[in-house]
Amino acid sequence: MNWSDLKDRIRDSVTIPYILESWYGVTLKYNNRGRCPLCDYEKDEKAFWVSPDEQGFLCHHCKVHGDIFKLVIEKENTDFMGAYTKLANHAGFEIELTHEQEKAYKQETEKATAIYSFANYFNERLPDYVKAYLRERKIEEDYINNHCIGFIPEKAIYPCNKQEFHHLQKIGLMYNQKEVNRKWYNRLFIPFWKNGKIVYFAGRGIDKKVEPLQLLPKVEEMGKKPVLGACKGTNVFIVEGAF
Repeated sequence: MNWSDLKDRIRDSVTIPYILESWYGVTLKYNNRGRCPLCDYEKDEKAFWVSPDEQGFLCHHCKVHGDIFKLVIEKENTDFMGAYTKLANHAGFEIELTHEQEKAYKQETEKATAIYSFANYFNERLPDYVKAYLRERKIEEDYINNHCIGFIPEKAIYPCNKQEFHHLQKIGLMYNQKEVNRKWYNRLFIPFWKNGKIVYFAGRGIDKKVEPLQLLPKVEEMGKKPVLGACKGTNVFIVEGAF
């Protein structure tokens, strides 16, 4: 069984809502929201959000996000090996994790965290005219914040550390450790989520003068555009693009 299939089988067998309730005593309420088990922030029950379809979670208060492995790592103060072992045993899998697989997960998480920090920075600084544009397109505020949709203005500055810069420059988002790559200027930054991580992103101009209107990262930067979604019922809708 390859690494990707193994992770997916564990996630399918041990879901985040199940672990939250049975291990940590957190019952999700309306719209898959509830108390964050990591920071116990109760003043705003909308701060912690779980997406069963994307198999991930996000807390807007402590800013922790990720998949079922990340949840156990943070809650139980363990490493990936510890979280993997506990979840695999609970799911009934007896497969030994290799050092290469553990290293791959760590690198994958570091990259996803760097992209999330970038996205969250520009989400928190959305200009009013961009919010108005999104409202006109019926994009709800909760959706905007839960998915960290942002806007990269002209001459955008994003102060990042060396580790973040290593990943962000490699995927074409940063020019140097302070300046954003100018090709992303004046565009919505639209993340694509899976398993609690940003696995892809796109840029979209909201002014017709911005060309090209749609901008995607190069294949060598982020790989091919993933097919994301969930099947429910008997109808299938295939769509492409963002907004």
